Amino acid sequence: MTAAYDLFLHELGATGREYGDGFSIGNLLQLTPQERERTRQALIECIRRGEARALKPLTVVAPGPDTVTLLESLWQTSSQQDPPEEFDVEVAAALARLTDASDALDFLEQAAIHLDDTWTQGAALDGLVSAGVDSNASARLARCIRQAADEDTRLSCADSLLQRHGWQIEDPALQDETLALLKALVSEQPADRDAALLRVLKAPARPWPWVVQP
Repeated sequence: MTAAYDLFLHELGATGREYGDGFSIGNLLQLTPQERERTRQALIECIRRGEARALKPLTVVAPGPDTVTLLESLWQTSSQQDPPEEFDVEVAAALARLTDASDALDFLEQAAIHLDDTWTQGAALDGLVSAGVDSNASARLARCIRQAADEDTRLSCADSLLQRHGWQIEDPALQDETLALLKALVSEQPADRDAALLRVLKAPARPWPWVVQP
């Protein structure tokens, strides 16, 4: 077994805070084809047990039609209650990564600006950030920035849009520009906000996942 698969097995059996950290996405890209299949089977078992943490990695190790069919089935039978559960949000996010499912994107957009639970709201934003590059998730994030009722939510939406288009505060080469754009995106001046949106949306969205394969 490779070190990547050993780490997956360790994370699979994690408990407590480590369980909440989920699976290492970059690590999954290093699995051999045989390990990917075993990992896929293990993740599906996790999903059958209702483990929300398994949905994102499944879209990495098995992004094909079988996974899409599974996600569509889960989406159709999900409770989509108000407020939504984390599992439902992760199903919508996973579906948005692999398809241009407008109803899943609608769900994520509403969750991103209306949920009070920070964790679930973050999962919804993550779903919009990592949605397929051909989807309209960027336009939805821009709309979230305009419609968010409070400054914290606007800031989260603005940061998500910047990440989707390649700006990260952690990158020293982009830090100053990222901070300037972030400030403009949440500005009370519509002209400043719209100019920043135009600048960001002109850049292509980055295909997810954003880790460099070895």
